[in-house]
Amino acid sequence: MTLPITQFDGPYLFLSNFSDSRMVIDDIEYPMVEHAFQALKTFDRAKRLEIANAPNPSRAKYLGRCLELRPDWERVKVQVMLNLLRKKFGNAHLAGRLLATGDARLIEDTTRRRRPDVIWGARWDGQQWIGTNYLGRCLETVRLEIRNGMPPPPEMVDELLLKLSRPQGVTA
Repeated sequence: MTLPITQFDGPYLFLSNFSDSRMVIDDIEYPMVEHAFQALKTFDRAKRLEIANAPNPSRAKYLGRCLELRPDWERVKVQVMLNLLRKKFGNAHLAGRLLATGDARLIEDTTRRRRPDVIWGARWDGQQWIGTNYLGRCLETVRLEIRNGMPPPPEMVDELLLKLSRPQGVTA
């Protein structure tokens, strides 16, 4: 039985949304997934630019927590994350590292945090993992798509992210 990967640091830092992974969405460049995810919580371009320019992912996360969320956020947030990770792991080197995790469950362990995140991660209660672990599940989905040779084409991911970055029905 393969042990789960629960620490997204050290040799597994590349799994973290706090690792470098430059990407452009709707003409805004983000230094990593955390910045992009937090920015996409709003449709306000000025706020997105402020988050994109945050000096580090912790500041981007703080700014994202201060936003008035877009009306559809709860409905689209997992799709936003999944497509940001597809974009990140569209990089051949990072895709190879993700594949090298084999069949290990990917769990963002938030047990030791002051406020454990049981939505995007999970906490260990001594017997089992408690939480939905959306980040780990999205990573596992991307890994499976890559392993099966069926990741969405980069242009499709870009189009999905562009669509998810705008109010429904708005085009360029």
